[in-house]
Amino acid sequence: MNNQSIAERYLNGTEFWSISDQINLFKDGESIPFDQVKTVYLDAIRKDLDADPVASVILDSMFPEDPIMQLRQFLICNYSNMDDQPDITSDGKTHREFVNCSKRGSCPHEGKLCLNYIPALYGNLSKREIEVIKLTADGYEDKQIAALLNIDYSTIESHMKNIRQKTGCPNKPSIVAFAFRKNIIW
Repeated sequence: MNNQSIAERYLNGTEFWSISDQINLFKDGESIPFDQVKTVYLDAIRKDLDADPVASVILDSMFPEDPIMQLRQFLICNYSNMDDQPDITSDGKTHREFVNCSKRGSCPHEGKLCLNYIPALYGNLSKREIEVIKLTADGYEDKQIAALLNIDYSTIESHMKNIRQKTGCPNKPSIVAFAFRKNIIW
């Protein structure tokens, strides 16, 4: 487990986070409300949004002629999870993240407007692998997870192997620690 303070974790970058629809930026040990965030940080997110034509079309249909609301929603869907990497590094690069949204599974734009996977060290974790990680963190054994997800036990074994390979985590405790760092679990 990484014992860094929040301020140390984001020393070389910034991190957006939200509660409900309230967006804040964490920078230099300070939490800054969205309406006080410097343009340079919003411009980095806007550049990422502009490079995503699918998200741009969806947001334009949700908030026609309102670029601020479009940017806010894009931030909520892609940057509002406090994970173990800054959203904007000191050199201006953006890092989208998997956001544990209450609308997961029911949002018509899931996977189009937001990430439907979690970037890991050696590959992206799929939705199903994320489900398996959550159930593992809840203390379920592999056979129980297979029953809960209505899939074959050998498929769970395959998912666990893929999770270990993609995350670089050799065992379940380290997978749970990874999930905690990525804010998949709390």
